Amino acid sequence: MNFKKSFQLILLLTVISTIALAQQPSGREFRRTGIHNGNLVRTVFGNWGVVGQPADKG
Repeated sequence: MNFKKSFQLILLLTVISTIALAQQPSGREFRRTGIHNGNLVRTVFGNWGVVGQPADKG
């Protein structure tokens, strides 16, 4: 096997393994919420992108 074929094979295996490992789901232990309370505005936020829920639904 020449250098070019070996390099392509190693690159392909690296990309496939990176894609497989990068898509692991996170569990509920990594989710957090908080309340930002300032200037008469109360906002519930979380680390999964939810912003602007009512304060009693967070």
